[in-house]
Amino acid sequence: PGAALAEAPAEGAVPRIEWRACPWPQAEPPEARCGDLVVPQSRSAPDGPEIRVFFAIYRASAAAGTAAEAPLSDPIVIVPGGPGALFNPPVAYVMNGLAELRRRREIIVIDQRGVGRSTPRLACDGEPRGEAAPRRSGRDCLALLKQRGVDPAAFNTEETARDLADLRRALKLAAWNAMGASYGSRVVLRLAQIDPEGTRAAVSMA
Repeated sequence: PGAALAEAPAEGAVPRIEWRACPWPQAEPPEARCGDLVVPQSRSAPDGPEIRVFFAIYRASAAAGTAAEAPLSDPIVIVPGGPGALFNPPVAYVMNGLAELRRRREIIVIDQRGVGRSTPRLACDGEPRGEAAPRRSGRDCLALLKQRGVDPAAFNTEETARDLADLRRALKLAAWNAMGASYGSRVVLRLAQIDPEGTRAAVSMA
């Protein structure tokens, strides 16, 4: 389906997709295809720094002993909660719960901006380790992130929802089905508001 056929935009344009190898071992044939969505850190400053939103597309999986069917054109996109929960590589209970739907649909899982394999991460890398080691205060960590060019104010529900809308368009998908749990439900609801033509269904789980 369209999720596997995204075309590369003009060099340097944003939003754009940059495909890459999935950073975990896979059997053959590979279950997932991975990439980064490159977007402005802040859409109010489109010429400012860029960030990368990691995503993985998991192929449809037919039930054991049944013939594979052609995937439907409207995949399911999973928005983890937290914010900061990680579902890549696939968490077994998530994929098992979607087993029936996976028979005909691909599953797309994102690492929201600022967490997981998305970059930059909202974390002060290089923190001292060990219980007795002194740690940076939240204020010091915030100052360090700003020194690195990170604008913490740009890592919010609105920008995350627009990351998803840009990802759908970059993947050349006419529509998809968004599913969010906990904090992810807020993102899904906002996505349905700003991208109604691309949201075939929205599932929000508190």
